[in-house]
Amino acid sequence: MKKIVLASVLASSLLIGAEYNYEIAPMVGYVDPISKMNLQDHKMFGIGAYKNLNDDYILDKLELALLRGNDANYADDISKKSDTNIAMLNAINEYKLNNRFGLYMLAGLGYHQIENEQFGDGSEGFADAGVGAKLKLAKRLALRLDARYMLRFDGSTNLLYTLGLAIGLGEKAVKDIPIVKATPVKTIPIVKATPVKVTPVKAVSNIAPKDSDSDGVIDANDKCQNSTAGVKVDKDGCEIIITPVNLGIEFDTDSAKIKSKDLAKFEKFVAYAKKMEG
Repeated sequence: MKKIVLASVLASSLLIGAEYNYEIAPMVGYVDPISKMNLQDHKMFGIGAYKNLNDDYILDKLELALLRGNDANYADDISKKSDTNIAMLNAINEYKLNNRFGLYMLAGLGYHQIENEQFGDGSEGFADAGVGAKLKLAKRLALRLDARYMLRFDGSTNLLYTLGLAIGLGEKAVKDIPIVKATPVKTIPIVKATPVKVTPVKAVSNIAPKDSDSDGVIDANDKCQNSTAGVKVDKDGCEIIITPVNLGIEFDTDSAKIKSKDLAKFEKFVAYAKKMEG
């Protein structure tokens, strides 16, 4: 018995998909009272009916099981016996390990009837939970083994072990998957880019050229960079020195009038002086 419990407790993970709507499972069971029960352990037999649910539900399956036990002894007086009946409604989630083997968990409510109530043991409702394993033998045939903990509403507890042969009935409806028409994708031609030659632009400085002696000729072109302030300079920045010239013009006493014979010579000199100033 302990080996059966250990094998059932090790069960846990991945869904077993059903190919049919219903299952019918003839089963045998064994009830092992744990606490506050005078009725001793005994065998049971019965049948389970299962409804496989579709993907719209969180649960995978519903179980309705009916079991009957005959001539269970009382611990305080083995001459006293009672037949028992168990009815259970459970929700089941199944998990797949491979194409043939899987595990499941269940939980639900039920009623435990004791026909010959003795020594404080009576009929009572209960809540149950358990784990199990399922081995697929053929397309519509599978072996089920599980262990369930039954907590009666009077506080007493039992362990129930069941072994059943599940037979699949009725094809399971397959949910239609809408077909979405693919939208054609327009092909965009790839245009090869033409390389653009970039000509570097020389930076233009906004800073005025330096003229250290302020003679109007920048230092870069000034060959005489220390010109006296205010003097006339040539294009090289050098001072223009005017050498006195004797034009040989003679004036009458107490007169500044240029004689007609010297007038042409004087005008020529004035023109030259103006040219030098420009």
